[in-house]
Amino acid sequence: MQASITAPATEILTASEVVLVNGDQFSKPDKNGFPMPRDEARVDPNQLAIAALEAALLANESAGAITLEQGVEKKLFGLLKSKVVRLRTGGAAAQWPPLSYEGRMYDKVKQAGPEGITVKQLVIDLFPADDDHPWIEVLQQIALALRGRGLADEQTRETRSLKIFKLKSTVSVLNAAGATLAERHPAAPVQDLLASCKRDRPEVWSIIDSSIRAALNYRQESSDAYGSSDYD
Repeated sequence: MQASITAPATEILTASEVVLVNGDQFSKPDKNGFPMPRDEARVDPNQLAIAALEAALLANESAGAITLEQGVEKKLFGLLKSKVVRLRTGGAAAQWPPLSYEGRMYDKVKQAGPEGITVKQLVIDLFPADDDHPWIEVLQQIALALRGRGLADEQTRETRSLKIFKLKSTVSVLNAAGATLAERHPAAPVQDLLASCKRDRPEVWSIIDSSIRAALNYRQESSDAYGSSDYD
């Protein structure tokens, strides 16, 4: 992951972008789910968004841009205690691609100053406001960053509902430059990054995972079920 903070933005995919591009290797299939930028497959957006945020966070740590410190947060005059992972800047000066979640996370941690910020608060702060479907918003923001770097284009796809009704939706699809780059960034290194944290630091992993889930739930504006129209 160290190369990710030095290579030109058009020559690398960040860990969270690798998760999106290889969504079927990080999330279960879902016929009404989020459309993949490489093909016409759809996957569960909730599972994929969580994996993308976990990957972005751990990629920052791997690059030396931020540090993770397990601790306890006290509330209500110490009557309420909860386990947290607090983030602070590391020794490396990160230069992640524009609009990437890696870069946005690093900037938020820098802004937090010496006392740092918890994983939950970090993810909450990544959203300018509450959202009907924050999981989908995470994935759309990753796709937007790819389009901004000239690696993906908007495309209108036609699907059928109940094999009768035709539906059209606008999705982000990798172009030739993006597809070539994706071939050079397989899923395995990011899968290993996630798996090694889960295996070697199970409590830290558990706190990170639960904190991200709690933050996304906190930002959810509505509990309405999602459908294919949510991706238009």
